[in-house]
Amino acid sequence: HRIVDELHRAGVEPEQLQIVCHSLHEARPASSRVISERTYEQLGGAETILDKYLERSMARLPSGERRLASKVLSFLTSGSELKAAQPLDRIVAEVQGERDLLERVVARLVDVGLVRPVGRGKGREYELIHEVLADKIQQSIAGGVAMIRDLQDLLTRAMNDFTQFGLLINAEELKLINSARDDVVIGPE
Repeated sequence: HRIVDELHRAGVEPEQLQIVCHSLHEARPASSRVISERTYEQLGGAETILDKYLERSMARLPSGERRLASKVLSFLTSGSELKAAQPLDRIVAEVQGERDLLERVVARLVDVGLVRPVGRGKGREYELIHEVLADKIQQSIAGGVAMIRDLQDLLTRAMNDFTQFGLLINAEELKLINSARDDVVIGPE
């Protein structure tokens, strides 16, 4: 009842309620069949659960696949028709990745509840699970892409400084680059 009250203040959408309930179900103790108010409070309430859903879902992916998963999500949210399902072949062509790896990444996105399959067999397509996530995905990925681009520029400058002048990168900048080491690319891509 508290969940519905919090969501109702902003105008409850069924998708929001589904995300909150799914998150609560995932967070409940394995030994319990009941979702307690304590679990709800530990997750920070409905607004925090909705705000953190994308972040928590992406964190469940292997770190080496997050960058590719971000590209897939970005593609699925970039069109004018957000709920337009896309076949795997189109995702592979747009994201420009290895098909087997992309197939695995899309399957993981399905497993963590961000994407759902539509259809069966060769006609199977994939779409974003809820349109309410589209803005969050676009903000998060756009911000993340800009940050990675800035860190790659920083790394390039640091490598040039070392090559030309023998200067080492300072500790603060090295920490920033290290924090995104799975996403920063050295060399052309």
